[in-house]
Amino acid sequence: MRTVIEKCAVVIDIKADKINYNKLTATNTTARIQMIDSRLLIKNGSLQTSGGSITFNSEIKPSGNNYAFSSNAQVNRVDIASFLKSFNNFGIKSFSPNNIKGRLTSTANVNGFINSHGELITNSMHGKLDFNVNQGALVNFQPIVKVGKFAFPFRDVENITFSDLSGHLNMRGEQVDVNNLTISSSVLNIDVDGIYSFGRGTNLALTIPLRNSKNDAKLASKAERDAVRERGIVLHLIALDDNGKMKIKWGKKDKEK
Repeated sequence: MRTVIEKCAVVIDIKADKINYNKLTATNTTARIQMIDSRLLIKNGSLQTSGGSITFNSEIKPSGNNYAFSSNAQVNRVDIASFLKSFNNFGIKSFSPNNIKGRLTSTANVNGFINSHGELITNSMHGKLDFNVNQGALVNFQPIVKVGKFAFPFRDVENITFSDLSGHLNMRGEQVDVNNLTISSSVLNIDVDGIYSFGRGTNLALTIPLRNSKNDAKLASKAERDAVRERGIVLHLIALDDNGKMKIKWGKKDKEK
């Protein structure tokens, strides 16, 4: 009987009007679940949550006392604050879901570990994430607040609405490679590249034009917005870890090598 159980394969097609998982509430959920050996495969998964939708494929298998997972997913226009809260902010302590508003669209191909309670193990995520946020705002987001108060002491950098927040991230556990993070906002434009760490090792290059960007969103095309983005005086700053605290100084990242 043990041999039969170990070698059998189970295929289950599910459809659920409502599912609650930890803090996540999903509706109109469909998926094909396959149990093969000790692996759990989820194929053609689809659900609605946080005002948007998610499609995904995943694999989960035992790894010591935990479970290893891999997943590729497409997230379409979910409310970003609600979505982050559903997943306990993915274990991130450096900012709160209350810091960000807007609709998130992203493509992710990631792997990591969850514990026996189905909770993500902090800093276990590896993989790639491309994202953009529409109709967004940054509210009291400290890395930006510190830069803004340093560079723009007379602007309200604690409440920033933006027309574009997008980027490409390579997650490596505690550290994240930030590639082409673009913030186009009512207060200022910022381009960010480098390493952001949830612990130690942050080293981000920030390009900040001094010009007022509040009317950029009215320009008809991206080409027009790009053409004026870095007109005038442009600040080049480095945000880096200094014994566990964020330090801002002048310079370009290539000068830090």
